[in-house]
Amino acid sequence: MNASLLGTWELQSYELRPENGSPTYPLGVNATGFISYTPDGFMSVVLMAANRKEFKSGDFMDGTIEEKASAMDSFILKRSILIWMGMVESDDC
Repeated sequence: MNASLLGTWELQSYELRPENGSPTYPLGVNATGFISYTPDGFMSVVLMAANRKEFKSGDFMDGTIEEKASAMDSFILKRSILIWMGMVESDDC
């Protein structure tokens, strides 16, 4: 793993650019997220839509059943969060 990649990086933008079309923004124009690389080759990525509803309490654990159900509906049906993790191997890194 290239030492210059190690650490946690904040997402600047997330867009899909098809060869024959305009870019699209699957998580909205203001998506947020992070990617992390560790010295032992592990990586993790979390990307999410910026305008997800917040819980009135400010804490998922103290959220109402309705707030939690809405968050899961948004997560599963609207795909408002993307998560990947695993090992990275590359001759270029």
